[in-house]
Amino acid sequence: MWYKDCQIPISFRNVTGETQKGLASVLDVTCIKCNSLCAVHTNVYNPVNKSYEVNGKLAFGMIDASVGECHINTVLSATDVPTVLPTTMKKYERQVGVAQESCLEAVRLEKQMTLKNESIENK
Repeated sequence: MWYKDCQIPISFRNVTGETQKGLASVLDVTCIKCNSLCAVHTNVYNPVNKSYEVNGKLAFGMIDASVGECHINTVLSATDVPTVLPTTMKKYERQVGVAQESCLEAVRLEKQMTLKNESIENK
């Protein structure tokens, strides 16, 4: 990783702060050449919906395993991983739920079309 303006490598020795975003973090790193502050994301960040990939995957796993935020945080805490705020989990749970509904609707439509095609072929 490089500072864009100064074209020198980023050193984690110069981390001055961290903001936790679910399982992802944003590290504040100070450039040793020009003293500017650089934000380093620890996971893939989608600026369109302001979300991190790892949090979406956690929400998907939570829904798939039929467990809630309390259960997930118990596991995270037991493994010394920082827990996730309930509001953060709800945000990602909604995003995954919308995607899941969309997939289910596509499966229903594909099933209808297959049955329709089969009935036409059998005539």
